Amino acid sequence: IVMFYIGKFGGCKILRWIVGDDTANKYIQSLAKGKYMLPIFMLAAVVPDDILCVSAGIANIGFGYFLLVCMATRAIDLAFTCFVGTHAVQSPLGLLLLCIFMIIGIIISIIITKKQNQLENWFVKVFSKYEKGV
Repeated sequence: IVMFYIGKFGGCKILRWIVGDDTANKYIQSLAKGKYMLPIFMLAAVVPDDILCVSAGIANIGFGYFLLVCMATRAIDLAFTCFVGTHAVQSPLGLLLLCIFMIIGIIISIIITKKQNQLENWFVKVFSKYEKGV
């Protein structure tokens, strides 16, 4: 929440100071295309969450939606980390599963980043049906 408001009030100057011009532009453009990408990025293993929260504050994403996404994605992330982490410590098979899940997470993150426009269009189409009450 603090990082979101740093982005809201500090703007692009803060983000550019933290990550540089090119990376800042990439995050801002990705989130400016639509708020439906925020939950996907929050669940992605390779996206730094603090920088993403600052970018969400800059990208005109409402605080209520941001808070809802953070609570949902953090709960999923925490449950997954606890489940996998517990089993990884107890057995070599768990450690292997942890490595496999990390590799799968990185691959999914790369695919999501490459196919962002198609995924965004799909999300908009699906959620606009629910907003209209289909």
